[in-house]
Amino acid sequence: MRKLINRGNRFVQVGIAATLVHYLVIVLLLDLLEWATPTPATVVGSVFGIATAYMGNYLYVFGLSDRNHDHYAPRFIATYLTVMAIHAGMMYLFVDILNLRYEYGFVVATIFSATTTFIANHLVVFRPPQE
Repeated sequence: MRKLINRGNRFVQVGIAATLVHYLVIVLLLDLLEWATPTPATVVGSVFGIATAYMGNYLYVFGLSDRNHDHYAPRFIATYLTVMAIHAGMMYLFVDILNLRYEYGFVVATIFSATTTFIANHLVVFRPPQE
């Protein structure tokens, strides 16, 4: 149980870093480069956040060093692409349908994404390959 709690704490740390990267890309695209809408910006931000999350989870959360990226990376990418699509859909709902500020949608979508990805990473993504 202690291992799971430690893993959860590390996941939160990596998640914060990945979320900051994701959010900073959105701010850069919307506020500095003046992209027209938040939905494409969140997709681009997701890509940068996903890269940060993969390396952080692989190295720090799950302490892997087996370099078996051909096993872990496809599972991770499939999980995160699915979560990214849901995240973008939630942003679309909040901003384009409900006419709320993008920050609100980002917070709600990020909480959902974090919970979903921790469960998937723990149960499926970073499980070592069966011999």
